[in-house]
Amino acid sequence: MSTGSVVFTQAHVFDGEQFLDGPRDVVVRDGVVEEVGAGIGADQRFADIERRVDVGGATLLPGLTDLHVHVAVNDAGDLGHVSEPFSLGYYRSVQNMALTLEQGITSVRDAGGAELGARVAVERGYVEGPRL
Repeated sequence: MSTGSVVFTQAHVFDGEQFLDGPRDVVVRDGVVEEVGAGIGADQRFADIERRVDVGGATLLPGLTDLHVHVAVNDAGDLGHVSEPFSLGYYRSVQNMALTLEQGITSVRDAGGAELGARVAVERGYVEGPRL
């Protein structure tokens, strides 16, 4: 699934280890950081960028990875789900995946509960969620 292209301008960039000096522009294509640099958003090489976002000095950092999640499990140990419709669990997992992504966690390793369809649904763009 193509996620398009975007350039974030005037950002304070944290690269996972340190803050880079001064405001930077960050070019992202199809979900991958292509280039980071001062003022590069105006560079003619990036004239085809679909979207430009001036973050006005906000901090950009890499997406986070959570290595132990259960996107399809709520209330572990609670037997209340036994009396609920089976499909309700799938709707909860959609909500859990969206909330995970909103918190800046862009990749997860599900430690049990989610099945292959959750990953495929995210990859095909049927639901919003982190890379599983």
